[in-house]
Amino acid sequence: MSQETIDRAIGRLIRLLVHERDEGGLSSGGRAELRRMDPLGPALPPALWRLLTVPEVAAASGGQDTAERAFAIVIQAIAEAGASGGKPVGQVLAETRYAEARFVRLLRARGTDDVAFEARQAARWCAVKGVAIQLAAFSRFILDAALDSKDADRRAHAIARNYFATPSAEARGAAATEA
Repeated sequence: MSQETIDRAIGRLIRLLVHERDEGGLSSGGRAELRRMDPLGPALPPALWRLLTVPEVAAASGGQDTAERAFAIVIQAIAEAGASGGKPVGQVLAETRYAEARFVRLLRARGTDDVAFEARQAARWCAVKGVAIQLAAFSRFILDAALDSKDADRRAHAIARNYFATPSAEARGAAATEA
């Protein structure tokens, strides 16, 4: 998989998942089906198969089961997050006080089993807090971590930098009180 092919696939998925049906995206029912699915389960839902067979995604996954499962994890995280744009995921998680231990588990997760759980939790957290994240960068991390790619550590490092460079709301409040 070339970086360009993967970037095109992720971009296409984001466009399909964050836009409404009348804007060329998925139906709200399709997105709900993706949020509820088990991306590692034996029977993947029709909404997922429709996305896995989009030409850009099919070219990036090469029809390989492991790659398709990794893309399923990405798709579920995008569906959970619900909105694109915004800030880097590490920054958002820090600003919304995502527990450091949970954050470290996300960064260390490798392979489809661990990544599926941790990525979904982080994406859901951001959605519940109502904060849009930069889905393309987070999706690349998820894909690399799920496939245990050599780039996963580099991407985790960038996410960690954003998390730890961002003062939490508690720390910002204490600094404002001292001023």
